[in-house]
Amino acid sequence: MKNTLLFLLLTALVLSCTKKSSGDGIICTQEFRMITLHVRTASNQQATLDSAYTLRISTGEKFYPEQSLSGMGVVVLDDRYQPRLQHTQDNFRFVGWKGGQVVVDQPYRIGADACHIYKVSGVDSVLVP
Repeated sequence: MKNTLLFLLLTALVLSCTKKSSGDGIICTQEFRMITLHVRTASNQQATLDSAYTLRISTGEKFYPEQSLSGMGVVVLDDRYQPRLQHTQDNFRFVGWKGGQVVVDQPYRIGADACHIYKVSGVDSVLVP
């Protein structure tokens, strides 16, 4: 019974994924991808930043995340940026403030294919004071 329920759940999940065309003949899923960073204190508690942005080094453009992922980290970059990065990779810096001081300054290499962004390099979590 448990295997049947798991099979039905997985089947429903797969069938619920819709796809869209990227414009160049590639079929893309409708999922919305994000690169996130878990910000923790020394006591392994989730830390909250007062403000943050991601800087694209080559252009000086700043990306301000709109999503709040309470309990799941902060957004470094998401698929809203994909059209500007499509079929390339570039260097980024995530900068976060707390109490008027920079407490997070992390480099990332991020790319995008025809559909979504993806992380090439960069940390998944960071400790702050």
